[in-house]
Amino acid sequence: RIGDLAYRGVLAQAFDGSVQGYAFLVEFALFAIPYFVLKRERFRNDPTKLFLCACSVILAVVTNRFNVFLIGMDMGPGWNYFPSVGEFAITFAFVAFGVVLYKIGVNYLPILEEEHK
Repeated sequence: RIGDLAYRGVLAQAFDGSVQGYAFLVEFALFAIPYFVLKRERFRNDPTKLFLCACSVILAVVTNRFNVFLIGMDMGPGWNYFPSVGEFAITFAFVAFGVVLYKIGVNYLPILEEEHK
């Protein structure tokens, strides 16, 4: 993504002080933090750090969607967009479906090890 922005000559717009620039930097930071945290082996073996990295990635994806539809889609004066109730419902349904798939996967596949007593 950085390469694409640099290739198109618009990377400097991320630092121009606009709402869109700040939103992009926040999104990018949320995606980049797990990369740097998980480079250290001791953090990869820490369940708390893994959870925080997973939360960071989830927040990054949510931020990306907000950036695309709420922040980046500024059509100028007189144009306003806010998701409808149906769009929110579909989004929450996708999240719920992901949680259900995860739960099914953990229950029926050897994903998490059982603790030995």
